[in-house]
Amino acid sequence: MAATDEYIEVGKRYPVNRNPEPAYITGDEAGSRVNTRTGPGLQYNINGHGLVGEDVTALDMALDSNCDVWIRVRFSSNHEAWIYQNYFSFYYGRGFFD
Repeated sequence: MAATDEYIEVGKRYPVNRNPEPAYITGDEAGSRVNTRTGPGLQYNINGHGLVGEDVTALDMALDSNCDVWIRVRFSSNHEAWIYQNYFSFYYGRGFFD
């Protein structure tokens, strides 16, 4: 494999796919709260919460300064926020680079 100068920039938004994708919030206990944030990382303010099992639409992804993946989602209320990757799953099992 050849070396490349390309990299994924921290904090830059990358589209999930060509179109927003149906997804849901995951967690250990159905109905429990998952915090949402104003940006991709723990340094951003909490701006609400979603519930485990709740449907969302995946819009973008970004890396934080620790290279953790965050996903910007839209709720049925049209509220948009960022969720940490461990609390997120696509319905169709598709990934960001499919």
